[in-house]
Parts: sequence; C-alpha cells; structure tokens
Amino acid sequence: MLGIGELVRVNRKERGITQEELCFGVCSVGNLSKIENGEQVPSRGKFEALMEKMGLSAGVYPSFLSDVDKRAYELQHDFNEFFSKVEYEEAENILNELAAIPKPEQTYIQFVGMSRILI
Repeated sequence: MLGIGELVRVNRKERGITQEELCFGVCSVGNLSKIENGEQVPSRGKFEALMEKMGLSAGVYPSFLSDVDKRAYELQHDFNEFFSKVEYEEAENILNELAAIPKPEQTYIQFVGMSRILI
C-alpha cells in the first residue's frame, strides 16, 4: 500500500505535473517535497487541494487523515445533518465543538464562520 506522500508523488508524475505546478496556491515546494518523501503528513485541506489539482478525489483516502482531521470531518458531517433537519441548537453545539479543536486548519475556521452565518 502506498503512503500518502508516495500517492501524491506517483499521481503527480503520472500526470506530468511538476512540484511547482502542483503546489502553486497550496503550499511551498519544500512542503510538497517533505510530503512526497514521507517527512510530513499534510492536513486534510492541503491533501484535498493537492488531489483536486490532479483531478482526483481525496474522499477515497480517509485512512490518511490525522485523528484531529477525522474528528473535524465527522463534526462537519454531523453539523450538516442537524442543519438539514432544521435542528439549529444541535448544529450550534457541533460548531462549538469544531471551533474548540486545537490549532484548527483554515478550512475548519472558514466552515465554522460560514455556518454560524447560516444559523
């Protein structure tokens, strides 16, 4: 089984994309190099952005998520469930839990902010 870095590197090379092209707007070339060499695990948002730039779905690789990212993903899903059922109090509780995640990724901060506007 490929590690996350190998997965990124193999797919990038198969598509003929340089590191500079892939990481533009996502991360630095140095960060991408560390990811591809297994020295750094990307955040969920960064991984999704890299996969999207290669035309691939990141959703098929949940085992690569850190425990914090898995929990945040679950909370976002739970929020969407409560919000769609017009259960705003429960949705607000989920947002509070998501906002309390230590050192949150920018995508989680944006999700919480946009979701608070909705409810």
